[in-house]
Amino acid sequence: MKKKATKARKRATKRPARTSYTTLRQIVQWIPAGLPDKIARDIGADIRGFSCASHVLALLYGHIARAGSLNEICDAARLHEPELNRIRGATAPKRNTFSNANRRRDPEIAERLYWEVFEHLRTICPSFTQYKKHKGFIFRLKRGIFAIDSTTLKLTLDSIDWARHRRKKAAAKTHMALDVGSRLPTFAVVEDAAHHDSTRADALCAGLKDGDVLLADRAYVDFLFLHGLAARGIFFVLREKENMDFEVLEER
Repeated sequence: MKKKATKARKRATKRPARTSYTTLRQIVQWIPAGLPDKIARDIGADIRGFSCASHVLALLYGHIARAGSLNEICDAARLHEPELNRIRGATAPKRNTFSNANRRRDPEIAERLYWEVFEHLRTICPSFTQYKKHKGFIFRLKRGIFAIDSTTLKLTLDSIDWARHRRKKAAAKTHMALDVGSRLPTFAVVEDAAHHDSTRADALCAGLKDGDVLLADRAYVDFLFLHGLAARGIFFVLREKENMDFEVLEER
């Protein structure tokens, strides 16, 4: 009986469907055909020698494969060029062409592409952006919960001089607001790493509504910023600074 029950459980176990498509091709299929080039034309970017679709695909590959350099992406693209051509007719980038596209094309292309793909996915698959139930203690909170934080991205000073962080280093900082319910970003600011986290707090929280809850680290303990949240009816949970002298006046 035990053996039969074990076999029945094995048959009932769901397995992912097999596919001959590469991981990169499966991801690109979620981007509407022609959308990257359409956005580039609207903005006025030069895409004659290197299409925006090929540019986006190369960047996606670099992210998925965790490529360590531009050369690594170009070499891999040439090695797998036949498969690359089958993905929306993309072409393998040359080093100079890829470098120029990264340097000269308007970053607004990436911003618009993200939000338009986001809206597309929400239309065809509503569950992708639906608010999911919180787990643990916060399950009892029937309201929107958001988290803000930042991370520093190391860069090469020789090629990205605008992001000088220290004497011999370069870095960019990403400030991010995350919807804890859907686990998707709601707002982001990418700039040089010279700014303190709290300087972008107002921008990250501009979209929060009355009754929402904000989670943040002690770097965002700025009383003028927190007063603005309280005036808008937003609740916040932050860690106190180590040297902060305070007294609890009331507990609810």
